[in-house]
Amino acid sequence: MVSKIHTTLASALKESKYRLANAGIDDHSPSSEVWEFRQEIEKTIHLKTAYRDNGSAWVYAEGDLLVAGWVGYGDYQTISYGKKKFIVRSRRISNNKYSSGQDAHNMTMNERLPVAVRNAKKYLTRYSLEDTAKVFVADVRDHANSQRVTANGAYKDARVKIGLDRYDSTRKAVPLVAELCRLVDNEHTFLDTALGTKVQELVSQHREYEVQQAAPSNVPMNFVRVHEKFGQRGISLVHFNDAAAYSPHVDSTYAPFVLEADIPEDIQGKVAVMSMCNTEEFVQDVGYKVNDETFFLYAVD
Repeated sequence: MVSKIHTTLASALKESKYRLANAGIDDHSPSSEVWEFRQEIEKTIHLKTAYRDNGSAWVYAEGDLLVAGWVGYGDYQTISYGKKKFIVRSRRISNNKYSSGQDAHNMTMNERLPVAVRNAKKYLTRYSLEDTAKVFVADVRDHANSQRVTANGAYKDARVKIGLDRYDSTRKAVPLVAELCRLVDNEHTFLDTALGTKVQELVSQHREYEVQQAAPSNVPMNFVRVHEKFGQRGISLVHFNDAAAYSPHVDSTYAPFVLEADIPEDIQGKVAVMSMCNTEEFVQDVGYKVNDETFFLYAVD
């Protein structure tokens, strides 16, 4: 799941194909202005375009994970009605006449096609490897934090089941939990079997919680893309010191391209495992599958 400002090429082309089929037309924009705009972009910027709707088109590069943006022709103003204009929408545009939640915030608008083409050339740029990684790391963040979050929730639930405060902000129950752990370790038999079961669950969840709390809080991961370059197969890699962080830091020493023969065995093995998984599937201590060629893999710092 990618944010509103970023669109995957796969979803854009899928949507394009679906809309064209429903409309019963080929990939030729019904709007002559949009069609002319598309032709100029493909000729001058050397990017490809695809039908988005009758008044707009996606702009992308073959093989990229994310589209560069989209262009169109129409009245996209939200403040008042006006003349139709050529528009360019890109993540690199901030039009402060509009709020950040509106499409127009990321648009330039102009009545003249040559100016619009210049804007497209300026703003519709491909995502770098690092920028692509930063977009997709948001999808893996919750998974990277899942063990800690799950252990915390399960421990709180177990506390409630035996009548303890869920949060224990004053830590008054710490000695009691410690004593219950000793009783379970000594194989104490509880006369109330239902209570005994709940206490055993509490002890189990408490210990898992402590393991997660003691574990390093950072989750180092590699963003790995398997592809060919100059006819040779290999990977591009971006390293995150902590993929679980709200604003993950990218290691400055990432590898733009590593030949297949030089790929570390650990990465090869994890790619093999994740290749058998479904898209957007997460495997603890292995990684997360973005698509058939792209993965987040656990790393050792």
